[in-house]
Amino acid sequence: MFVGFESTLKEKSLDDTNNEYLVQNEVVCIDFDKCKNDYCEHSPGENKCGYLKSVDAIIERGSKVYFIEFKNTKIDEKLVYEIVEKCYDSLLLYFEKTGKNISDSRQNFSFTLVTNYGNKADAVNSKEMIVQTVVGKADEKWKKYKKKFESFFFIGMNIFEPVVFNNYLIKERLIP
Repeated sequence: MFVGFESTLKEKSLDDTNNEYLVQNEVVCIDFDKCKNDYCEHSPGENKCGYLKSVDAIIERGSKVYFIEFKNTKIDEKLVYEIVEKCYDSLLLYFEKTGKNISDSRQNFSFTLVTNYGNKADAVNSKEMIVQTVVGKADEKWKKYKKKFESFFFIGMNIFEPVVFNNYLIKERLIP
């Protein structure tokens, strides 16, 4: 179904602006940006790529599906809104491509934002510290959307810095 859209988490984590990888692991994933672009190019009507957003990567393991977004920047209100759009659009596109539905997502899908806040000096080493340092009103918005998404769409939504994300992948048995 996603043949030709394979990549690695390392490649998907590349921050082109700073020429920096957020993660170094070679876990195989679906390049969901590429999948979205292909979908737009082959959809009837005008080009929809300017409207449709997608997460960077998806990993499928059995019935579990992991939606992953990499951001090498601080989390502010604008970024929270962008992530929400990416979650909605990615879920709908994934549903259409796979035949899965919202019941499947509620039981088996999770979302993870991987960020180191733009530079080594800003990096923090725990999920709790990241959540505490979300900028101003963005924290309230994140909590609101997290509650909504965990109630209806995902079994969990996480924010991790890269080292903690690798530990999460090990815990989920996505890295041996």
